[in-house]
Amino acid sequence: MRLRNVPKSEEILSESPYYVSNPSSYKGQWNRVFANENPIYVEVGSGKGQFLIESAKQYPNINFVGMEMYSSVLYKATKKLLQMGEEAPQNLRFLWVDVREIGEIFEKGEIAKLYANFSDPWPKARHAKRRLSAPPFLALYEKTLVDGGYLEFKTDNRPLFEYSIQSFEGRDGWEVKDITFDLHHNETMCKGNIMTEYESKFVAEGKPICKLVAKLLILVLSILLGWACPTQNVSAKEVWPSGIEIESESMVVMEAQTGTVLLDKKPKQKKYPASITKILTALIAIENSDLDETVTFSEDAVTLNEGDTSHISRDIGEKMTMEECLYGMLLESANECAWAIAEHVAGGNVKEFVSMMNERAERIGCVNSHFSNPNGLPEEDHYTCSIDMAKIAREAFNNKTFREIIGTRAYNIPPTNTHASETPLNNHHAMLNFYKTSEFLYEGCLGGKTGYTDISRNTLVTYARRNGMTLICVIMDSPTPDFYIDTIHLFDYCFANFVTYSVAKNGGIAEATKKNTGNLIDSSEMFRVDDDVVVTLPKTASILDATMEVLPLSKPKDGVVGTLVYEYGGHSVGGGKLRFAAMDEGNAYPFHNQTDEMKDDNVSYIYVDFLTIGRVLVAAVGMVAVLLLIRAISPSLHQRRVRKKIEKEERKPKYTVIRNNDRRLRRKK
Repeated sequence: MRLRNVPKSEEILSESPYYVSNPSSYKGQWNRVFANENPIYVEVGSGKGQFLIESAKQYPNINFVGMEMYSSVLYKATKKLLQMGEEAPQNLRFLWVDVREIGEIFEKGEIAKLYANFSDPWPKARHAKRRLSAPPFLALYEKTLVDGGYLEFKTDNRPLFEYSIQSFEGRDGWEVKDITFDLHHNETMCKGNIMTEYESKFVAEGKPICKLVAKLLILVLSILLGWACPTQNVSAKEVWPSGIEIESESMVVMEAQTGTVLLDKKPKQKKYPASITKILTALIAIENSDLDETVTFSEDAVTLNEGDTSHISRDIGEKMTMEECLYGMLLESANECAWAIAEHVAGGNVKEFVSMMNERAERIGCVNSHFSNPNGLPEEDHYTCSIDMAKIAREAFNNKTFREIIGTRAYNIPPTNTHASETPLNNHHAMLNFYKTSEFLYEGCLGGKTGYTDISRNTLVTYARRNGMTLICVIMDSPTPDFYIDTIHLFDYCFANFVTYSVAKNGGIAEATKKNTGNLIDSSEMFRVDDDVVVTLPKTASILDATMEVLPLSKPKDGVVGTLVYEYGGHSVGGGKLRFAAMDEGNAYPFHNQTDEMKDDNVSYIYVDFLTIGRVLVAAVGMVAVLLLIRAISPSLHQRRVRKKIEKEERKPKYTVIRNNDRRLRRKK
């Protein structure tokens, strides 16, 4: 296909928020680009971006990077994202580079997975080294892909595919895990497949698509654990509950422990938050101050935030503790308390506190938010979206002090230096507290935060817990009283249709891997997951129906060897850390399938002594070093012997043979 030049495509690219102009400057620091620690998946030769855009939409907890060498093609990819507006995924970036620069852009272990889709087949034999599956390119991938990471390769070209199989199988360190010569007639490998532009075209023409999945081996862990391909099967039909109708313009329901988004409506659409802003204000204040610190109300705090706004009538120069201010802000939504808190935390500079708000939101993973004040009063550049607000609410809920305050129905501020009597506070959240009405009281409600301005209309954040599962509901841009009605309906629906499973209590790594990878050896006892690792799923599914992916660390640390990521129905549903099992004295690991009930069968156990293993490895490295040294010295010894032999020969008399009338004479030189 001939590439058409797009005038000024390079200039247009440089202005796109989805384009990284100097990618090598982020080598080893790509978490700065995405403002999170999520794994990075890279497509080499990303074309017009269809594959990556769809992947990024389906997997928001993974960061995607596309590498493309033609600016005109890359321009079309970024143009698609801009046309999507607020629906565009924010976990995606494109690079205008040649794939051979990959080692200059990413450090070893920064890439968790690679995609090479429908690359140029370079059919002539003399051009074989240009194929993206040729050994020189595999060597480049090895320098950036995490050990135990995967490369997925798709093509319609059968000769290229056969060459690629031989290339992977013939190179040390790679293992071909899955192969199909007709992807769309292979139910197992086609499950969850996302098509590229070329793939859609070729499938429409009836051409078979070839796919292979190769794994970059881990020297030790692959032997012990036998991790399999992240592209795994599920055994049940992946049905995700949906279809509930609400009046609110935007919403998200999130499971608090896993961060799984159960339901959403326009989750990334920009909205004005009003007083639910104070959740972020409270989080920053709790993290950066002590509850017993004294907060003094300035003239700005009082005069700029009373009148027609929510307040508790504080005086200029009044003193309260930080704890009392937090109760005033979160229960009564007092704007002067929010302002005084911001001034206190930021040394009197509210703008500095606002900067702290935006920085904290970015670290949380917010993608469409900007805050301009600590209380949520209307400003044009003070906005967020329901998915960002859910992330902020989840982060705040992890803080014990925050949970206690928002779950308090009533509180009395003791007398202060300007108020002789107590100031009673009542929680305005009508699903927790009898505030003006009992109509919306909800069993299991843990509190939350209300908000309202004429511009934002009603906003509401609510926490609720039933049957061991805690949910967060964010409602934005909602009419009265639908913000409460919608929240109740959403909670009822999600509690009725979803459930959380403890991975450790439901078979752990052994059961889940046997079900989903089929490649775990019987020494899975050597690894464990933390007790708090849970998976959130529809009640129609089992934990064994979820897809489990292992993202191994290039350098295991503090016993952590990797991260487990569970997915179901295109949703990220949980995960956690994978660790070496504790090896207390007397606790050994059987290497022969013996169960606990068989301990009395006089079967010998093998103790894994990692210290000894380490010493053996050090000794082996030492031997290799000695051999290399001998090899390096040997040529010089040989040269000395040859030189001595030559000198000896030079000391002997030399003669020249001459001919004279067919008679041979020797003349001494």
